Amino acid sequence: MYAIIDVETTGGSPAIERITEIAVVVHNGEKIVDEFCSLVNPEKKIPYFITNLTGITNAMVSDSPKFYEIAKKIIELTTDCIFVAHNVSFDYHFIRNEYKRLGYGFYRDKICTVQLSKKLLPGLSSYSLGNICKCLDIANSSSHRAGGDADATARLFEYLLKLNQNNKLNISNLSKINKKNVHPGLSIEKMNHLPEDTGVYYFFNDKNELIYIGKSKNIRTRILSHFNNNNAKKAIEMKTEIADIEYELTGSELVALLKESHEIKQHKPLYNRSQRRSLSQYGLYHRIDNNGYICVTLRPPTSFTR
Repeated sequence: MYAIIDVETTGGSPAIERITEIAVVVHNGEKIVDEFCSLVNPEKKIPYFITNLTGITNAMVSDSPKFYEIAKKIIELTTDCIFVAHNVSFDYHFIRNEYKRLGYGFYRDKICTVQLSKKLLPGLSSYSLGNICKCLDIANSSSHRAGGDADATARLFEYLLKLNQNNKLNISNLSKINKKNVHPGLSIEKMNHLPEDTGVYYFFNDKNELIYIGKSKNIRTRILSHFNNNNAKKAIEMKTEIADIEYELTGSELVALLKESHEIKQHKPLYNRSQRRSLSQYGLYHRIDNNGYICVTLRPPTSFTR
């Protein structure tokens, strides 16, 4: 089952902006089986340029339900469904942040029709929803409104499903772990509950030896990319050895970067080949010359003498 979703918002940042309209089209892979669309009171002013784009005004949403009032309905519609959207990260993170404000963790497997279109419809000049729909003669009478865009995305998705009827791509598994060559001791249940937050992650083999350290703004997405990489020899070799995974949330990409670098140099995991070298090749030094000027020089540490 698929939940094809579109949201309109007060701006582009999920962290500070809010949803003004949401549409959900539930699809069973053959036809639409349920639909829901509603304006949403964002509890903040809609900027003029957003109103100019979407046509949604402050007056239109003033008496509309707040997100918490429709939150249960969205959960019911999307449970056991794959979350499908055009540029899925945008819609997904807006909805996820709305639930986060309510103290609820929202997670769904995701499929992006932009990325799917690039695989199945290569060579288009643009993969915007408007351009793809124009190329495929898919009408959208309400562009930049959640209902119109969700309906157009649903019809695009149907077209892509039919185009892929020979199973060139396993669409249902695009957002899941490729279990081929995965270590039998690795808990898939644990994998399914990885956070979509910033931090550092650790891979261990079946001897509990640390074999890789990585960092990411989205731990779950990054780890899934390791397991779905069947092209690089090193990646395939490493994923067959991963028997356990741990992670530490840092709240900041900079902290994650510094922590990753420090721990790689400290533990020297087998598969962090490029970063585990701990010796600095050069140092920045200063001295005072005979005229009393401070001079700065860059040189190998071993060549420095007093």
